[in-house]
Amino acid sequence: MATWNAVLGGVVILALQAAAQPSSTATPGDNFRYAPDRVIDARQYCHTPGTFDQTCLTNAIAALPAAGGTVQLGNAGYTLAATVSVVNRTRVTVDGHGATVTAANGLNANLLFFSNCQRCRVIGLAVNGNGANQTGASFGVLFEDSAYSTIEDAYVTGCLTAGVYLYYDGIGSTADGIQVLASYIQNNLGIGVLVNGVNDSLLRGNHVDSNAGAAGILIEGAFNDVVLGNTVLSNLGHGIFVYGGKRNNAGSNQVRNNNQDGIVYQNTAESVINGNTTHMNGQAAAGTYSGIVCDACTSMTISNNVSLDTDFPPMHQTYGLQILGASSNITVSSNILAPNLEGAASLVGGAIVSARGNVGLADIAPN
Repeated sequence: MATWNAVLGGVVILALQAAAQPSSTATPGDNFRYAPDRVIDARQYCHTPGTFDQTCLTNAIAALPAAGGTVQLGNAGYTLAATVSVVNRTRVTVDGHGATVTAANGLNANLLFFSNCQRCRVIGLAVNGNGANQTGASFGVLFEDSAYSTIEDAYVTGCLTAGVYLYYDGIGSTADGIQVLASYIQNNLGIGVLVNGVNDSLLRGNHVDSNAGAAGILIEGAFNDVVLGNTVLSNLGHGIFVYGGKRNNAGSNQVRNNNQDGIVYQNTAESVINGNTTHMNGQAAAGTYSGIVCDACTSMTISNNVSLDTDFPPMHQTYGLQILGASSNITVSSNILAPNLEGAASLVGGAIVSARGNVGLADIAPN
């Protein structure tokens, strides 16, 4: 398991300092309310009738009132030769049911870019990044400083740098609480879902598979994020990678057949890894890759996971669980950790607070 170095196609993404963002000023209970009253058909706002491109979406979004509303793309395919940007808006919904947006050759930029767009959302949209014909950084859907926004029921594929990017730039308090729900994020040339510094986010019920970047899901420098009930499989790098931050919990995920480790937590603390299945990871030809890895972590709870390698020979996962580096205060309980290629667990440099009730790992009394 190699140390994480977030270099993405020439773009260096620095992990944020371990300090929580200021609290959001949003009214409790209002976080995910939208303004559906005004509905606009983007096809009526095209610069050239019958030519569905970025002008249709840009003009339709500009026509929404200040309070927001919904832009419906309809049953059409849009080719974007420029980024569609939604900046300094509130409650803008892009409803893409029946529609596909595709990056034109040489777009070399993001497809949909939301910046300081509070309570905005993308629903039902298919996004094709056409990554083989892009250079530089190119994301499918990017939410920057856009608190309480949502991507739901979307299909994101072919993006060069990452399919979905949730980002906080370190200024203000406007990035918390973004959701990615019930979406298919597949066959991107980079990372599937990248979360940088966005606290209190929720990734739930997504299929994240066959992405070619460093991980299917990568979370760095964040606090209180939840990765719940996702299927993460056959990614070229790790399945789920959490770097830095605190209290980022992974539960009930199916993490299978990834080339490297299934679930990795590195330089993070106070997190819970519970109820996941990590199966047949480590498909790469060389390297030590395991189901669950904690590297230089503190105060972690690892419980009720099934982390093993069976069904089809040869085995690939080296261990069900690895504890590496200066890890301390780790509680391991009620996990199934065998069989795997080299054994149930490797505890190197770790100070296990307790291990109890695990299959394949003998009980260890608290230190």
